[in-house]
This record gives sequence, structure tokens and C-alpha cells, in this order.
Amino acid sequence: MAILELSGVSRRYRQGGWFRKGRDLMAVRGVSLSLTPGCCLGLIGRSGSGKSTLGRLALGLEAPDEGAVLWRGRDVRGLRGADFTDFRRNVQVVFQNVQAAVNPRLPIWKIVAEPLENFDGLTGSAARDAAVSLLSRVGLGEADADRLPHQFSGGMLQRVCIARALAPRPACLVLDEAVSSLDMAVQAQIIDLLDEIRRETNAACLFISHDIRVIRRTCDELLVMEQGRLADRLAKPFEPGPGAHPALAELIAAILPARPNLPARSKVA
Repeated sequence: MAILELSGVSRRYRQGGWFRKGRDLMAVRGVSLSLTPGCCLGLIGRSGSGKSTLGRLALGLEAPDEGAVLWRGRDVRGLRGADFTDFRRNVQVVFQNVQAAVNPRLPIWKIVAEPLENFDGLTGSAARDAAVSLLSRVGLGEADADRLPHQFSGGMLQRVCIARALAPRPACLVLDEAVSSLDMAVQAQIIDLLDEIRRETNAACLFISHDIRVIRRTCDELLVMEQGRLADRLAKPFEPGPGAHPALAELIAAILPARPNLPARSKVA
């Protein structure tokens, strides 16, 4: 049974200003998808295809203009009180820009403990002890707890953000380009960590990326976005057939060698 479902969601933005005629930009057009416990759904597409907008809709950070985001079968826009808190607690996010996602003035343990304070009411030494335990789970030690964000590498700070996302024991994780800015060795470490966490917690994941290599490594199913729509859907091993959408073929061609004896390029074109 789906725990988080997007049903025919569309999102438009108004472009224009005082000195030019405004127009509507459709970022997402009638998209439907669902997440079940333990699944990892990959969402891939070129820049500007609507991936991140769809992620914000799933998180409840933006409301759809049409359609609905359903949490355990109920429209998120109608949730109030304890029901809305349950949604906020259980749907957590890890963003690509980890430096912008943390308060640079707070020690690491305080950053991780924010959800524990908000949802569990933990404070003081109890909150710190819980934060240290979460840091240990993502491969960081107690000695790291009192350091500040600028003292961490990008990979280490990504682990901090994962620990914070795990703090409220969510049922669903949204990962928006969460490893795209990391080098390939650190990418592999973070993906292995996420796989381990998913097995342990049975959390559902929506993994948003433009890198087919990352999707192939971690996801069970793949959705392709193009111009705000879902253009294709593939099961593992995500090999596009004759009828595959051109956007998927282009994304694969950008990183896979044209000839078998040539090494794959390290970055998406």
C-alpha cells in the first residue's frame, strides 16, 4: 500500500513583471507516482525537466495547482494538528547543497538534534546523546559532534544531513541530487550507506538525479521526466528498449561509452 502518493499533480509558475506581459510556465504536468515501504523510486531527467519541483510537491513545500499529494491516503492540504505533524515527521529530505541546508553557526550535534527537539521534545544532554548516536550510524564519531559545518568536507557534511533526516525515524526520504556534487568515491560510500539504512528501516525513497549511474546503483524502478511530464518508466536493469524516450537515451549516452573499449566519462554532459 502506498504511503506517499502524487495523483495527477501539476504546478505552474507565473513569469513576467511590471514591464512585460506575464505568462504561465508549466513546471509539472499531470504527474502521478506512489511510494510503498522499502521501495526506492528513481526520478531522472534533464535540467529543467521538473524533477526538483516534483520533489518539493512531494515534501509539501509547495502545493499543486491541480491534483493532490496524499499521505496515507489523505490530501496533505487538509492535514491539521497531529496529522500534519505526522506527515512532517515521516517525510524527510536530503538536498544537494548541504552547505546551504545547515546553520553554519551551530555545532554538528545541534544540527542533527533539531528534529529530535521539534518532534520528541528532547533537550540538553539527552538531545546531544541521541545526536551522537545518529552521527555514529553514518560513520562519524563523538569527536565530530562539537565541530562546526565549515570544518567538514562535502561528503562528511552530507552524512550529517542524512543523520538529521533519519533523526525523526521517517517512513519516506526524498533525496534531491543528494550525491551529485560529491566525487565518485564519496558517492559510492553515501549510496552504500543509504542502501543499508533503507534495509534497516524499510523507509521508502524518492531518489531524484540526472545521473543514470547513481539511479542504476540504488533504485528499484526508474521514472523519466521531460518537460514536466513522466515520459518513460523502466524496471531494472533500466536498459532502454526501441521505444524508450529520447531523453533517457541522451542521458545514458552522456556518460556511457560509444565504444566498449573507451572509458565512461566522469560527468554528465
